[in-house]
This record gives sequence, C-alpha cells and structure tokens, in this order.
Amino acid sequence: MNKRILSILLCLLLVASLLVLAVPVGAAPSERIELKVVTETTSAKAGDTIAYQIVMGPVEAIGSIQMTLDVPAGLTLAEGGIVDGAKEAMGFDALDFTQNSLMINGYASAADYKSENDTVLATFKFTVDAEATGVLTVGLTNIELGSCETFEVYDTDSYVVISDNVTVEGGTVDPTTAPTEAPTDAPSTHTHTLVFVEEVPATEEADGVKAHYVCEGPEGCGKIFADGTGNVELTEADLVIPKIVPVVDPTEAPVDEPTEAPVVEPTEAPAPVVDPTTAPVVDPTVAPTTAPTTAPTVAPTVAPTVQPTSKTSTKDTATKDTATADSKSTSSPKTGDSTNMYLWMLIMLASMVGAGAVLFTAKRKGIFTK
Repeated sequence: MNKRILSILLCLLLVASLLVLAVPVGAAPSERIELKVVTETTSAKAGDTIAYQIVMGPVEAIGSIQMTLDVPAGLTLAEGGIVDGAKEAMGFDALDFTQNSLMINGYASAADYKSENDTVLATFKFTVDAEATGVLTVGLTNIELGSCETFEVYDTDSYVVISDNVTVEGGTVDPTTAPTEAPTDAPSTHTHTLVFVEEVPATEEADGVKAHYVCEGPEGCGKIFADGTGNVELTEADLVIPKIVPVVDPTEAPVDEPTEAPVVEPTEAPAPVVDPTTAPVVDPTVAPTTAPTTAPTVAPTVAPTVQPTSKTSTKDTATKDTATADSKSTSSPKTGDSTNMYLWMLIMLASMVGAGAVLFTAKRKGIFTK
C-alpha cells in the first residue's frame, strides 16, 4: 500500500514539473515605469534652495532598485535622503541613500512591490551656486530595476526618466546645453516602410548602385538598409559600385611598329666657275681626284613596346560586397525570460526515473495484482 502511494506521489511530481515548464516566467512589465524628478520651483537665483522629489510611478513587480542622482554644475546638495516609511511601505529589506555616490539602493527578498499609484522614494534640497547659469536639470543615471521573485533585471525599455527644469534668473542660457523639454528615453514610434531597389550594374563610364531597401511612403524617413528587416542601416557611400576598369589582354595589346628613317641621297656639289684669266694652268697629265661625299644614313628609331597593364575588375568585388551585406544575420529578439531551465529539466528527469523505478518494483512484486 505504501509503495502504491509513493508511486502516485511521484507521478504527481512529474506532472507538476511539466506544468512549471509550460508556464512563462520572468515577463517584463507590460507598461513602462516612470521615474520622475519633480520640483515646484521653475526659476531661482544664486543662493536659493530648490527641493526635489524622486517619484516612482505605478508598478507591477519591483523587487530591487538602483539609481544615481545626476546633478548638474551649479547645484550643491544641502540635505536629503529616503522618505520615512518608504522601505516599510514597499516591503523592502533595505532602501538607503549614499551621499558620497548620490546613489539610491534597495531590495526585497519576500515579494515584489506592486502599486497602482505614485510612490515617493526620496526628497532632496539643493543650493544654487553663485556661478550657476542657464537651465538646471537633475536627472537619474545607472538605473537598474528588477524582480526578486523571478530574479529578472529589466532592460532600459522598461522605464523612462522625466525631470523638471529650473531656470536660473540673471544667468545666460547656453543654447547648446539647455534642454528645451524634459529628456525622455522613449523609443521612436516610427515604423519603416521598406521598398526594394534593384542593383544597377557598374559600367566603364559610370559607377553602379548595390541592391538595397529604402524607407519610403508618406511618412518615410528616407533611411537606407541592407535587408528587408531594417536592422542594418547603410549610407549612400556603401551603395557605390566602382566603375569597371577594362582588362588589357597582353596577347592583343597593340605594338607600335618601328619607323624607318629616310635615307638622304648624296648630292653632287656644283662645279665652281673658273675665271680663265686667273685660273691656274692645270697639268692635264695629273688629274685631281675629288673624294665623293656620302650623306650619313640616319639609324632607324624603334618605338618602345607598350607593356600591358593588368587590372582586376571590381565587378566581382562589388558582387561580394552586396552578398556580404545581404547575408548579415539579425540577432534573435529578446524575450526578457532569463529563467534557468536546466533545473526544471533535471527535476523532470528525476521524477520520471523515480516513477519508473517504483512502477517496475510494484509490478515485479505483484502489488497491483493483489
């Protein structure tokens, strides 16, 4: 009887382990958490004190908090800290403020904090320095939010920071640094409408264009992408296919024929006119011999042979670049589930082995046939 009960319990454990594997855990918050730095002061002058509150909007599951005050130049912390009773109201084991690092840090171990209303975490007072000018904004950095029940750390898309601005009277506003509105981390809501553009091959006279996608339409942003998913953005320079440089075949390269220099024919010098009155008497028995004049022959000049130059076509390279850009893989989307599944698989395996062993033993001893 005891063995039969044990086998039933093992079967129930096996079913429970399968149910645990089927239930999704570690889901990120369905709505973004607002972290606000608020103040009732809109303008101040040197020497004034400005009071700020750190407020967390409605939350579904918060088990750990970490954030650091981002204090601009021109403000000096006078006093401040965690609001009395905030730790107990949230059910946290610890919720502290470190003045040296300006960090708020807290955590819970029993259960996540849930609230449909705003929660004031801390209050601070800052003094406006004499050198302060322009618009002063206290922000939040190094933010980490998580759940103590699922041990999940939420990503940056799960929250948004909203800060109030304070203008210093009498100061000069620097347009390069003064924000015109509260900074937010909200992502762009624009959806790309991608249109495929075919490749334009390069020629010897003009560059070509690689195949790509362009965000067009009434609300198109005009951005260029390598694939239809819109994950790999390109520039116009990335699309250029260089001109095709012709390849010279050395067997067909023209060779300049040597030119023959003309041969200068010798010319006979005209016979001099002899004055019979002054000309000397020439002995007819001795005739002078005149050496013939031979014109020099100009050596023929041979034009140099033009050596062919081999240049590699860029068409293959451009094709490889296009294939490489199109073959870039995109990373898998993040689900926000960081649960370790190996533990539950080990429990399931142990349950199956135990149940099989009990059933085998019971059948061997004939317990079920009694």
